[in-house]
Amino acid sequence: SMSKVAERLLRVLQRRLARSSHRGLSPALLLECFGAALPLAQHSREPIQRILQHLLPRATDLRPGQLVALVELCALAWEGATEEDQKALQNSLSELRSVVYRRLRDIPLRAIPRALAAFLQMVSKDAIQSDFWPILRRSTGRLAYKLREVVEGTSTADDFDTDALGEVFYVCAATSYSDDAFLEASEAWLLKSEADLKKPLTLVHLLHSAA
Repeated sequence: SMSKVAERLLRVLQRRLARSSHRGLSPALLLECFGAALPLAQHSREPIQRILQHLLPRATDLRPGQLVALVELCALAWEGATEEDQKALQNSLSELRSVVYRRLRDIPLRAIPRALAAFLQMVSKDAIQSDFWPILRRSTGRLAYKLREVVEGTSTADDFDTDALGEVFYVCAATSYSDDAFLEASEAWLLKSEADLKKPLTLVHLLHSAA
């Protein structure tokens, strides 16, 4: 079955990382292979931990889109991890948040909600303000600045749309975070864009946040 193939791929990657030389196995290539196998083999604890332990310290070598993919894969691995495994990853995940925080201006606007949602899955409720709010604040700050530029006609929103905005609003609501400047810029952009809401749930997120 495909799950067995995925498990075998993870074991092959683990053995490859055990060698003294990783020539030919760049962080980008490892990420691609890991991303293909992980959804089908979430319970392969040892290989997953070994691969993440290798990838996370090398997050700075990844392109912005790959960096977001790494965050999402971490969240997927987190779901099937034991409490012991989660604790082992805490320090590396903290550094990953720092890397994303520093490179947030390079990350495509449409990918920001994905990164936020993935990070949110991996933070405990009692650590939301200390560990998650800083990157959320930086994200809404960048979005507010960009949306104001769009409203003023000096920039475009690229592929950022109302559904992406709704996803950010959901994260804000789920963490009891508020940013008046972001809300004002979002309201102005929504009124100007007159864009269609592709997902009914987006309207719920927008109304919830506005309330």
